[in-house]
Amino acid sequence: MMQGMNHDPIDRSTPMKRLPEYLLVSALTVAITLAIVPMGQPAVAQQDQEKDATEVIQYAMAVLGSNFRQVRRQQSKPDQNQASADLLAEMIVVSVESKPYLPKNATTDDLKLSYRELMNKMIIVFAKAENAALQGDNEKLKEYLREANEVRAEGHELFITEE
Repeated sequence: MMQGMNHDPIDRSTPMKRLPEYLLVSALTVAITLAIVPMGQPAVAQQDQEKDATEVIQYAMAVLGSNFRQVRRQQSKPDQNQASADLLAEMIVVSVESKPYLPKNATTDDLKLSYRELMNKMIIVFAKAENAALQGDNEKLKEYLREANEVRAEGHELFITEE
């Protein structure tokens, strides 16, 4: 080893040179603590959770509606089966992501249970439809899309209110 060469590219020998590292570590510690420890009033947090739930559900429903229309247009086109399978896979993902969030009007235990059950049915039907598209079975794909439409209608009847 060569004498006189400092192999540490950062000279940590004086407190002044350590100050930026200390500030960085402190700032990160505060940021992580604030992210982990909930702050604010409970009423405000409840409103934020409801807003977040509404946004998550609205986004999921927009993706589901758009993708469902596209898959329905492609259901009789075997050359579009891979594209349909990809759209259905995305529908599964947004359904799973939105499942923990409840619609505003799911206020009773029965409605909460119904919502979760309907979401589970929908995810299962989308998975079956994706498999049918991947296997090139357009008749099964059509069958599963009809079933998904029935589940969708049942959910809309329970949870979409006229405003």
